[in-house]
Amino acid sequence: MNFLKRFFLLSLLFSIMSTSLVFSGEELRRCVNEKCGQYAVSETWAYCPYCGTRLPELEKKEMDFSGESIVLGNVYKNKTYQFQIEKPTEAWSFLTDEALNEFNKEATVAMRSENVYSMVIVDKMPNVSLKDYEEIVSPDLEGLEKVYEQETEVSGQKGLKIKWSGKFHKLPLYYYYTLVESGNLKFQIIAWCYSGNDTDQTQAEVLGIENSFKILTPEESSKGEK
Repeated sequence: MNFLKRFFLLSLLFSIMSTSLVFSGEELRRCVNEKCGQYAVSETWAYCPYCGTRLPELEKKEMDFSGESIVLGNVYKNKTYQFQIEKPTEAWSFLTDEALNEFNKEATVAMRSENVYSMVIVDKMPNVSLKDYEEIVSPDLEGLEKVYEQETEVSGQKGLKIKWSGKFHKLPLYYYYTLVESGNLKFQIIAWCYSGNDTDQTQAEVLGIENSFKILTPEESSKGEK
């Protein structure tokens, strides 16, 4: 398989996977050709890249972040859940508004580079321990194995770091989870990549994302708002 075709398939798979591992993926358009049935993961596609059939019109879903989040350069702040997180380099980009909703409707914020994806999911689970929460949110992968797990402290709060390995449709992947408990809230800081892209640079960037997570005061979460 040549490089361009492999890159396209990996990008397609990661985009589908970012949805299907947490919810059903019904928001993605699907080719109406019964012999094809592939998903369209970009709102710019008018035709199926596999068979050339014209795709259904995209159903736009409004998602207004203007009242709950602020993006200042590399920093994302959320006023509702009072946290901030940073993208590690300029090679990363935030997904907001409709793009975020298409990426994963459970995510509060998401970001991506060429080979790595990351997102934050927030749950209100006051009576669930971090260990039990880990069991609830662990990735749905074939042959799931825990590479490591360690207790930690994130922004002065109790945390848990886990690295998982497994396969999605025979594609080997690594998932990085940092779980944080703050009051009644549980935060998932998740990053994932194809195993071949789990380089020293990737690991450093994922660590940078995890370490940038910070619980904010109400004043801090609104600072920088116009």
